[in-house]
Amino acid sequence: MYPDLEQVLVPFVGRPYREKRVQGVGGPGITEIAGPLATVVAKHNLTLAEQHFYQRYRSQVVRYGVDAPRLLASGYFPDDAWVVLEFVPPLLEKFRWSERPDVLTILAHLHHIAGESRFIDPHDLYAFHWPDTLTADALQYFPKTVVPSLRERITACQAMAHQVLFQPMALIHGDPNPTNWGIRPSGQPVLFDWSRYGYGHPAIDLAITIPGLPHLPETQRIAQAYLERTPDAQTASQLARTIGLAKIWSAVEFLSMGHREKLSSAAGRGIAMLTADFPKWIAYWHRVLVTE
Repeated sequence: MYPDLEQVLVPFVGRPYREKRVQGVGGPGITEIAGPLATVVAKHNLTLAEQHFYQRYRSQVVRYGVDAPRLLASGYFPDDAWVVLEFVPPLLEKFRWSERPDVLTILAHLHHIAGESRFIDPHDLYAFHWPDTLTADALQYFPKTVVPSLRERITACQAMAHQVLFQPMALIHGDPNPTNWGIRPSGQPVLFDWSRYGYGHPAIDLAITIPGLPHLPETQRIAQAYLERTPDAQTASQLARTIGLAKIWSAVEFLSMGHREKLSSAAGRGIAMLTADFPKWIAYWHRVLVTE
Protein backbone atom coordinates (compact mmCIF):
# COMPACT_ATOMS: atom_id res chain seq x y z
CA MET A 1 0.00 0.00 0.00
CA TYR A 2 1.16 3.54 -0.71
CA PRO A 3 2.60 5.32 2.36
CA ASP A 4 0.48 8.40 1.64
CA LEU A 5 -2.66 6.28 1.63
CA GLU A 6 -1.72 4.92 5.04
CA GLN A 7 -1.93 8.47 6.41
CA VAL A 8 -5.45 8.72 5.00
CA LEU A 9 -6.56 5.41 6.51
CA VAL A 10 -5.37 5.78 10.11
CA PRO A 11 -8.00 8.40 11.14
CA PHE A 12 -10.73 5.99 10.00
CA VAL A 13 -9.41 2.64 11.26
CA GLY A 14 -6.89 3.55 14.00
CA ARG A 15 -3.77 1.56 14.90
CA PRO A 16 -2.77 -1.18 14.75
CA TYR A 17 -4.61 -2.29 11.64
CA ARG A 18 -4.43 -5.33 9.42
CA GLU A 19 -4.85 -5.62 5.66
CA LYS A 20 -6.55 -8.36 3.66
CA ARG A 21 -6.37 -8.39 -0.12
CA VAL A 22 -9.73 -9.27 -1.68
CA GLN A 23 -9.29 -11.66 -4.58
CA GLY A 24 -11.66 -11.10 -7.48
CA VAL A 25 -11.71 -12.19 -11.11
CA GLY A 26 -10.52 -8.83 -12.40
CA GLY A 27 -10.63 -5.08 -11.94
CA PRO A 28 -8.82 -2.83 -9.47
CA GLY A 29 -6.83 -3.75 -6.41
CA ILE A 30 -9.16 -4.12 -3.42
CA THR A 31 -7.96 -4.28 0.18
CA GLU A 32 -9.95 -4.56 3.42
CA ILE A 33 -8.31 -2.63 6.25
CA ALA A 34 -9.50 -3.48 9.77
CA GLY A 35 -8.46 -1.53 12.87
CA PRO A 36 -9.76 -0.79 16.37
CA LEU A 37 -12.02 2.00 15.10
CA ALA A 38 -13.54 0.52 11.96
CA THR A 39 -13.07 -1.59 8.85
CA VAL A 40 -12.85 0.14 5.48
CA VAL A 41 -12.21 -0.85 1.88
CA ALA A 42 -9.43 0.73 -0.19
CA LYS A 43 -9.55 0.43 -3.98
CA HIS A 44 -6.77 1.58 -6.26
CA ASN A 45 -5.99 1.25 -9.97
CA LEU A 46 -9.64 1.99 -10.64
CA THR A 47 -11.01 3.96 -13.55
CA LEU A 48 -11.80 7.63 -13.23
CA ALA A 49 -15.40 6.74 -14.08
CA GLU A 50 -15.67 4.56 -10.97
CA GLN A 51 -14.02 7.20 -8.82
CA HIS A 52 -16.42 9.80 -10.24
CA PHE A 53 -19.37 7.57 -9.35
CA TYR A 54 -18.51 7.74 -5.65
CA GLN A 55 -17.47 11.40 -5.76
CA ARG A 56 -20.30 12.77 -7.91
CA TYR A 57 -23.15 10.36 -8.59
CA ARG A 58 -23.58 8.03 -5.63
CA SER A 59 -25.75 10.46 -3.67
CA GLN A 60 -28.05 10.93 -6.67
CA VAL A 61 -28.43 7.18 -7.22
CA VAL A 62 -29.18 6.56 -3.53
CA ARG A 63 -32.10 9.00 -3.77
CA TYR A 64 -33.75 6.53 -6.15
CA GLY A 65 -33.44 3.61 -3.76
CA VAL A 66 -30.16 2.14 -5.01
CA ASP A 67 -27.68 1.79 -2.15
CA ALA A 68 -23.90 1.86 -2.67
CA PRO A 69 -20.94 2.11 -0.27
CA ARG A 70 -20.27 5.59 1.13
CA LEU A 71 -17.11 7.39 0.06
CA LEU A 72 -14.74 8.24 2.92
CA ALA A 73 -11.77 9.59 0.98
CA SER A 74 -10.42 9.71 -2.58
CA GLY A 75 -7.41 10.96 -4.45
CA TYR A 76 -4.77 10.30 -7.06
CA PHE A 77 -1.28 8.91 -7.24
CA PRO A 78 0.73 8.95 -10.48
CA ASP A 79 -1.36 6.96 -12.99
CA ASP A 80 -3.55 5.65 -10.19
CA ALA A 81 -6.93 6.80 -8.88
CA TRP A 82 -8.04 5.50 -5.48
CA VAL A 83 -10.98 5.59 -3.10
CA VAL A 84 -11.58 4.58 0.50
CA LEU A 85 -15.10 3.26 1.08
CA GLU A 86 -17.13 2.14 4.04
CA PHE A 87 -17.03 -1.60 4.60
CA VAL A 88 -20.30 -3.42 3.96
CA PRO A 89 -20.27 -7.20 4.60
CA PRO A 90 -20.63 -9.18 1.38
CA LEU A 91 -23.80 -11.09 0.68
CA LEU A 92 -22.11 -14.47 0.92
CA GLU A 93 -24.98 -16.89 0.59
CA LYS A 94 -25.68 -18.30 -2.86
CA PHE A 95 -29.13 -16.81 -2.85
CA ARG A 96 -31.98 -17.49 -5.26
CA TRP A 97 -33.96 -14.53 -6.50
CA SER A 98 -37.16 -15.82 -4.95
CA GLU A 99 -35.40 -15.51 -1.59
CA ARG A 100 -34.06 -11.98 -2.21
CA PRO A 101 -36.71 -10.12 -4.21
CA ASP A 102 -35.34 -6.82 -2.87
CA VAL A 103 -32.33 -7.25 -5.18
CA LEU A 104 -34.60 -7.19 -8.23
CA THR A 105 -36.42 -4.20 -6.77
CA ILE A 106 -33.14 -2.29 -6.49
CA LEU A 107 -32.25 -3.08 -10.10
CA ALA A 108 -35.70 -1.93 -11.19
CA HIS A 109 -35.16 1.35 -9.34
CA LEU A 110 -31.79 1.80 -11.05
CA HIS A 111 -33.21 1.13 -14.48
CA HIS A 112 -35.84 3.84 -14.01
CA ILE A 113 -33.30 6.55 -13.32
CA ALA A 114 -32.47 6.72 -17.05
CA GLY A 115 -34.83 9.53 -17.96
CA GLU A 116 -33.40 11.71 -15.19
CA SER A 117 -29.76 10.55 -15.25
CA ARG A 118 -28.35 13.48 -17.20
CA PHE A 119 -26.41 14.34 -14.06
CA ILE A 120 -23.84 11.77 -15.27
CA ASP A 121 -21.04 13.05 -17.49
CA PRO A 122 -21.25 11.13 -20.81
CA HIS A 123 -17.49 10.53 -20.65
CA ASP A 124 -18.02 8.41 -17.52
CA LEU A 125 -20.57 6.08 -19.10
CA TYR A 126 -19.39 2.61 -20.07
CA ALA A 127 -20.03 1.72 -23.72
CA PHE A 128 -21.52 -1.77 -23.94
CA HIS A 129 -20.74 -3.39 -27.28
CA TRP A 130 -19.93 -6.68 -29.03
CA PRO A 131 -17.10 -6.23 -31.54
CA ASP A 132 -15.95 -9.12 -33.70
CA THR A 133 -12.78 -9.34 -31.62
CA LEU A 134 -14.80 -10.61 -28.62
CA THR A 135 -16.10 -13.53 -30.67
CA ALA A 136 -12.68 -14.28 -32.17
CA ASP A 137 -11.10 -14.27 -28.69
CA ALA A 138 -13.74 -16.56 -27.22
CA LEU A 139 -13.37 -19.08 -30.04
CA GLN A 140 -9.69 -19.56 -29.14
CA TYR A 141 -10.77 -21.76 -26.23
CA PHE A 142 -12.48 -24.40 -28.38
CA PRO A 143 -11.25 -27.25 -30.60
CA LYS A 144 -11.02 -26.38 -34.28
CA THR A 145 -13.57 -29.07 -35.08
CA VAL A 146 -16.38 -27.17 -33.31
CA VAL A 147 -15.32 -23.61 -34.16
CA PRO A 148 -17.29 -23.29 -37.45
CA SER A 149 -20.62 -24.22 -35.85
CA LEU A 150 -19.89 -22.11 -32.79
CA ARG A 151 -18.95 -19.11 -34.93
CA GLU A 152 -22.20 -19.40 -36.90
CA ARG A 153 -24.33 -19.51 -33.76
CA ILE A 154 -22.45 -16.79 -31.91
CA THR A 155 -22.49 -14.49 -34.95
CA ALA A 156 -26.26 -14.86 -35.30
CA CYS A 157 -26.70 -13.91 -31.64
CA GLN A 158 -24.23 -11.05 -32.04
CA ALA A 159 -26.35 -9.54 -34.82
CA MET A 160 -29.46 -9.75 -32.64
CA ALA A 161 -27.61 -8.16 -29.71
CA HIS A 162 -26.68 -5.09 -31.74
CA GLN A 163 -30.36 -4.52 -32.48
CA VAL A 164 -31.58 -4.97 -28.90
CA LEU A 165 -29.05 -5.10 -26.07
CA PHE A 166 -27.02 -1.97 -26.57
CA GLN A 167 -29.81 0.52 -27.17
CA PRO A 168 -29.86 3.26 -24.45
CA MET A 169 -33.04 2.00 -22.78
CA ALA A 170 -31.96 2.34 -19.15
CA LEU A 171 -29.14 3.22 -16.80
CA ILE A 172 -27.63 -0.14 -15.87
CA HIS A 173 -24.95 -1.23 -13.42
CA GLY A 174 -23.14 -3.52 -15.85
CA ASP A 175 -21.92 -6.21 -13.44
CA PRO A 176 -24.40 -6.98 -10.62
CA ASN A 177 -23.18 -10.55 -10.22
CA PRO A 178 -23.83 -12.15 -6.81
CA THR A 179 -20.33 -11.30 -5.54
CA ASN A 180 -20.95 -7.58 -6.09
CA TRP A 181 -23.64 -7.28 -3.41
CA GLY A 182 -23.33 -6.59 0.27
CA ILE A 183 -25.89 -6.28 3.02
CA ARG A 184 -26.27 -3.77 5.85
CA PRO A 185 -27.22 -4.84 9.38
CA SER A 186 -30.73 -3.60 8.56
CA GLY A 187 -30.95 -6.17 5.76
CA GLN A 188 -30.66 -3.53 3.02
CA PRO A 189 -28.70 -4.87 -0.01
CA VAL A 190 -25.83 -2.69 -1.23
CA LEU A 191 -24.45 -2.78 -4.77
CA PHE A 192 -20.65 -2.73 -5.19
CA ASP A 193 -18.23 -2.22 -8.10
CA TRP A 194 -19.49 0.75 -10.12
CA SER A 195 -16.92 0.44 -12.89
CA ARG A 196 -19.31 -0.34 -15.77
CA TYR A 197 -22.40 1.83 -15.34
CA GLY A 198 -23.87 3.03 -18.61
CA TYR A 199 -26.90 2.82 -20.88
CA GLY A 200 -28.21 -0.47 -22.20
CA HIS A 201 -31.02 -2.99 -21.95
CA PRO A 202 -32.01 -4.00 -18.39
CA ALA A 203 -31.60 -7.61 -19.53
CA ILE A 204 -27.82 -7.12 -19.32
CA ASP A 205 -28.04 -6.61 -15.55
CA LEU A 206 -30.59 -9.36 -15.10
CA ALA A 207 -28.49 -11.86 -17.06
CA ILE A 208 -25.36 -11.14 -15.06
CA THR A 209 -27.16 -11.76 -11.78
CA ILE A 210 -27.88 -15.35 -12.84
CA PRO A 211 -25.00 -17.72 -12.05
CA GLY A 212 -24.00 -20.41 -14.50
CA LEU A 213 -25.54 -20.93 -17.93
CA PRO A 214 -29.33 -20.64 -17.54
CA HIS A 215 -32.01 -22.00 -19.83
CA LEU A 216 -35.30 -20.41 -20.79
CA PRO A 217 -37.31 -21.53 -17.72
CA GLU A 218 -34.76 -19.83 -15.45
CA THR A 219 -34.71 -16.58 -17.44
CA GLN A 220 -38.53 -16.64 -17.53
CA ARG A 221 -38.62 -16.79 -13.73
CA ILE A 222 -36.34 -13.79 -13.45
CA ALA A 223 -38.24 -11.87 -16.13
CA GLN A 224 -41.59 -12.45 -14.44
CA ALA A 225 -40.28 -11.47 -11.00
CA TYR A 226 -38.64 -8.33 -12.40
CA LEU A 227 -41.73 -7.22 -14.32
CA GLU A 228 -43.79 -7.53 -11.13
CA ARG A 229 -41.63 -4.68 -9.78
CA THR A 230 -41.67 -2.30 -12.73
CA PRO A 231 -44.08 -1.10 -15.39
CA ASP A 232 -42.72 -2.20 -18.75
CA ALA A 233 -44.09 -2.66 -22.25
CA GLN A 234 -42.26 -5.98 -22.64
CA THR A 235 -43.88 -9.31 -21.94
CA ALA A 236 -42.15 -11.78 -19.66
CA SER A 237 -41.59 -14.02 -22.68
CA GLN A 238 -39.82 -11.24 -24.61
CA LEU A 239 -37.69 -10.23 -21.66
CA ALA A 240 -36.75 -13.85 -20.89
CA ARG A 241 -35.35 -14.28 -24.39
CA THR A 242 -33.48 -11.00 -24.20
CA ILE A 243 -31.97 -12.09 -20.88
CA GLY A 244 -30.77 -15.26 -22.63
CA LEU A 245 -29.22 -13.16 -25.39
CA ALA A 246 -27.52 -10.94 -22.82
CA LYS A 247 -26.15 -13.99 -21.02
CA ILE A 248 -24.56 -15.17 -24.27
CA TRP A 249 -22.88 -11.78 -24.72
CA SER A 250 -21.70 -11.85 -21.10
CA ALA A 251 -20.21 -15.33 -21.53
CA VAL A 252 -18.44 -14.37 -24.76
CA GLU A 253 -17.07 -11.21 -23.16
CA PHE A 254 -15.83 -13.20 -20.15
CA LEU A 255 -13.98 -15.65 -22.40
CA SER A 256 -12.50 -12.77 -24.38
CA MET A 257 -11.21 -11.15 -21.19
CA GLY A 258 -9.69 -14.47 -20.15
CA HIS A 259 -7.97 -14.87 -23.51
CA ARG A 260 -6.52 -11.36 -23.21
CA GLU A 261 -5.33 -12.13 -19.66
CA LYS A 262 -7.48 -9.43 -18.11
CA LEU A 263 -8.77 -11.78 -15.39
CA SER A 264 -7.10 -13.06 -12.26
CA SER A 265 -6.47 -16.69 -11.40
CA ALA A 266 -9.80 -16.69 -9.55
CA ALA A 267 -11.51 -16.80 -12.96
CA GLY A 268 -10.03 -20.18 -13.82
CA ARG A 269 -13.00 -22.17 -12.57
CA GLY A 270 -15.44 -20.06 -14.57
CA ILE A 271 -13.35 -20.38 -17.72
CA ALA A 272 -13.22 -24.17 -17.31
CA MET A 273 -17.00 -24.38 -16.82
CA LEU A 274 -17.67 -22.23 -19.88
CA THR A 275 -15.37 -24.10 -22.21
CA ALA A 276 -16.94 -27.41 -21.16
CA ASP A 277 -20.60 -26.38 -21.33
CA PHE A 278 -20.79 -23.47 -23.76
CA PRO A 279 -21.10 -25.42 -27.07
CA LYS A 280 -24.26 -27.31 -26.05
CA TRP A 281 -25.67 -24.25 -24.27
CA ILE A 282 -25.24 -21.89 -27.23
CA ALA A 283 -26.83 -24.53 -29.49
CA TYR A 284 -29.86 -24.53 -27.17
CA TRP A 285 -30.19 -20.73 -27.16
CA HIS A 286 -29.63 -20.54 -30.92
CA ARG A 287 -32.68 -22.77 -31.35
CA VAL A 288 -34.71 -20.62 -28.93
CA LEU A 289 -33.69 -17.25 -30.36
CA VAL A 290 -33.14 -17.93 -34.05
CA THR A 291 -34.80 -21.09 -35.30
CA GLU A 292 -37.97 -21.36 -33.19
